[in-house]
Amino acid sequence: MKKITLLFAFAVAALSVSAQGLKFGAEIGYAHDIMKMKIGGIKTSDGINGIQVGPVLHYGFDEHLGIKTGLLYKYAGEKILEQGDNKISERFHDLTIPVQFVYTHNFSDNFGIYGFAGPKLNLGLSYIDRNKGEKVYKYNHFNGKEKYDGEDVSDADHEGNVKRFDVKFGFGVGVNFLKNFYGQLSIDFGLLNRIKDNKDAELDDDDWYWDDDDDYYDIDDVDVKMHMNAFQLSVGYYF
Repeated sequence: MKKITLLFAFAVAALSVSAQGLKFGAEIGYAHDIMKMKIGGIKTSDGINGIQVGPVLHYGFDEHLGIKTGLLYKYAGEKILEQGDNKISERFHDLTIPVQFVYTHNFSDNFGIYGFAGPKLNLGLSYIDRNKGEKVYKYNHFNGKEKYDGEDVSDADHEGNVKRFDVKFGFGVGVNFLKNFYGQLSIDFGLLNRIKDNKDAELDDDDWYWDDDDDYYDIDDVDVKMHMNAFQLSVGYYF
């Protein structure tokens, strides 16, 4: 949390803010994360739905060019399997700092369109698999922590199998309307492999595998990569 706060402070400082041209606002919207996996020569993808919300800052250099940042919290979750009394789900929590360069064309004081592009810094807070039956089992992919019915059953040598930090690059388009409101659509591409090195992760044989025609692949035997892409549809308001 301390790292993400410092990153946000640097992003705000980078705006060289003066009172003129600075707008503070809030944003909320739908987020769809796309987990792209490559296990050996096999590729797969899985989507998970969520919501993203947080404060934003926009600094306009002139009537067309500007830069936008913020601190956005995202929650995403989905039910993977339900069989009898057993329910398996996964849940993500993360923080994102966007640094977007914006070009705006205003048709009037109440309507304009804009395009934007730039990097995003992403810090995962938790990525938990949850298996609920008679007992509840939880596993956090970021730190390897395991709980069974509330009791910590973690292996001290296991540090998780997914990296917390990611850098994305994205772009999108938006509409300004009613002077202070806006809506936008964007897509982001994860640039970093989120899978930890096999040695560092100290994974068990059955932590990651793929079943293709009854052929099972152990993570120790194949190259495993995971990239997190994202699609967002948001609305916001500048105060």
